[in-house]
Amino acid sequence: MVRGGRRLEKTSRERCPGCHPERSAGSLCPASQTLRGVYPERSEWAQGDRPSLKCPTGRYKARQAASSMLHFQQNNYVGGPCDLAKPWDDTMKRLIRAYPQHFVSWVLKGAIFKDALSIELKNWTRETDFLLDVIQNEQQMLMHMEFQSREDEDMAQRLLEYNVLATREHGRPVLSCVIYLRKDSGIAESPLKWELPTGQEILRFHFIVIKLWEIAADELIQTGLTGLLPLVPLTKDGGQYETIDEVATKLATAEEYNLLEYARRFASLVFKDGSDREWLNRRFAVYKDILDDSWVVQEERQEGKLRALHQALLDIVQARFPEILPYTKKQTEGIEDTEILRRLIVKMSTVPTAEEALQYLFTVRENEKKN
Repeated sequence: MVRGGRRLEKTSRERCPGCHPERSAGSLCPASQTLRGVYPERSEWAQGDRPSLKCPTGRYKARQAASSMLHFQQNNYVGGPCDLAKPWDDTMKRLIRAYPQHFVSWVLKGAIFKDALSIELKNWTRETDFLLDVIQNEQQMLMHMEFQSREDEDMAQRLLEYNVLATREHGRPVLSCVIYLRKDSGIAESPLKWELPTGQEILRFHFIVIKLWEIAADELIQTGLTGLLPLVPLTKDGGQYETIDEVATKLATAEEYNLLEYARRFASLVFKDGSDREWLNRRFAVYKDILDDSWVVQEERQEGKLRALHQALLDIVQARFPEILPYTKKQTEGIEDTEILRRLIVKMSTVPTAEEALQYLFTVRENEKKN
């Protein structure tokens, strides 16, 4: 497009700072990707494009970018879609992290949760959703869990790969389980069988498959495992007002407000009709202040602020001193103090040379190590 004798570059895509684990850090996502916040009226795929935050070259424009980014953050757009970029999987991970024993008991009766192991398998470019150390019949074993919200034709083979790698790394038997959060095609079925062209079977791999839409809401409620209640909206009859109301009442009575927030989120992902969303908003409105203070919401807000500040810093360095961008990433990736990040943003916007920028980054990092 030409305007005023100048050709303007039209960009429909922008950098997404790692908000989708399945994409690489430098992958691209549509600029029109929707925003999601804390409450249904904001979290239900909020409308509108978010502004591009890529910095043009030049000190003045870099400052403009920093100002825009800070304004973006201060107006609660922190992280944009990154806050809940994968609402199904992210919420599941937080839920199991908070109530591991409840999920272990659900999948493997009588098993006792001992510890959560690293999800990164050493020496391999593989990362599981959850790898839990459990005790069954007084013997140690591992439980490997994956959550799936969309089609993945290779899920069974991925489970096999994770299972073998985890077994080799930890030297214990591993039970793999995949929990499907919503109905889709390409559902993995157990066992996975490999055969030669002659029909000879060379491998048979058994794993557990849980399809939430095939489970009755009462079946989940009657387990007595409170940590499973937020999943009720995803069950076969969990989308009924009476069921959601029962779950909300149970959790509020037990003062399990973090779980109540999880239940609201899953319900908001299921309720798509306007009247359903209005009912859900009304039902949870009475808990708004309590949910606002829950550690679930507070933790995500803090993470969103940190992501926004880190990205603002990298955008500025990319615009002004691209040659030191890799060093900047390495020096600042572990900083979790928002005030330090803000000072870095100001400094990187004003220092005249890359050498001074490097010196300041080095000083900040050394101070971080001392603290």
